[in-house]
Amino acid sequence: MNTQEKMNEVIKIANEEFDGHFTLMKFTTNWRITYGTIYDREDIQTSIEAKTLDEVLDKAINSRNSVYDGLRMSDVLKLIGRFPENKDWKQLTDQ
Repeated sequence: MNTQEKMNEVIKIANEEFDGHFTLMKFTTNWRITYGTIYDREDIQTSIEAKTLDEVLDKAINSRNSVYDGLRMSDVLKLIGRFPENKDWKQLTDQ
């Protein structure tokens, strides 16, 4: 598959499995991609990483990695009871 065909496949997967959402990012040293919508740095850290556009598209097609996979740190804190439901995590550092 060439790059355009890979991009078309990523779009197809996003449309069929993730309500049309995916995020493709280019940084100084790498590319990142994830299905779903990025909300914060945790989402970026859990995204797929590769050196080239073609490589990151291949990984996205094969893995179906999404921002909805796995637990986030805020989820872990809620599970262990250290994160009050009625407070934003940023407020915890102001105390």
